[in-house]
Amino acid sequence: MSNTHGELQLRRLVFELRFHPSLRYYDEINEIGDRLNQTYPHWQRDWTKIQFTDQATRSSLLIEHNRIGSQMDSPNSFSDFKKRILDGAKGYNERVPIEDIRRCGIRGIWLCPVEFDFDELLAIIQDKFYAAKEKLNEVIGTEFTDVAYIFFFEKAGYNVHLRMGPVKKDEIPHWIPPGGTAEEESGNQKNVDSHVGLGQEEPSQATEPSKLSESVAKLEYPDVAVLYDIDCYTEELRINDMEIFLDKGYSIAKSVASGVTKYLLEV
Repeated sequence: MSNTHGELQLRRLVFELRFHPSLRYYDEINEIGDRLNQTYPHWQRDWTKIQFTDQATRSSLLIEHNRIGSQMDSPNSFSDFKKRILDGAKGYNERVPIEDIRRCGIRGIWLCPVEFDFDELLAIIQDKFYAAKEKLNEVIGTEFTDVAYIFFFEKAGYNVHLRMGPVKKDEIPHWIPPGGTAEEESGNQKNVDSHVGLGQEEPSQATEPSKLSESVAKLEYPDVAVLYDIDCYTEELRINDMEIFLDKGYSIAKSVASGVTKYLLEV
């Protein structure tokens, strides 16, 4: 089996935990911020949420009364990201017990560079995923200028949402905006979002965080690539099983990206 592509590149990891809110959170918000400031050098808060950032690791963490969200750009390893998530959940849970988890998700975005032009990649994906039907061809034709696919399925007991398609170099920043925060990231994917800002007050405490984009040098993008945006999530989880889910969920997402790449591009 020969390869017509480069190595999969992990460009972003995103995490979200949703749970039943507790009014105790508002009494403990400062203590939670102080505890997690040991991991994140910059943080700010208003009356409802705390936003942590770390330029060195291109990561952020968002704490709210009913939600913990985190993201990391171009992570050096999944274990680094996982440790920050577990630290964040522990810092919250020690002050405000997390009960009745509503949803937990781990999302990865990968790029797979290819050695040929966009039209050739488009033709390969179209051939592998689109079975032409005569009546449909009369409506939309047989030749496309671009395609994208969305799949929902279950794998190993978890729900999976896969978005994929070919991308050109100048399109990639649109799909993976550099230097986002956990709060900004929540609006980019239906299955790891639903955050609504609950207040725009000026920060009342702590240092003003610098934008993560300042820590991200000019990113190198391939000329043509397949983009995979994969969210693995569950609605049934206990807080003590968080690490098990993270390991398994990330493994599932990575295996989907690898498996689809082999199906598409290895001959």
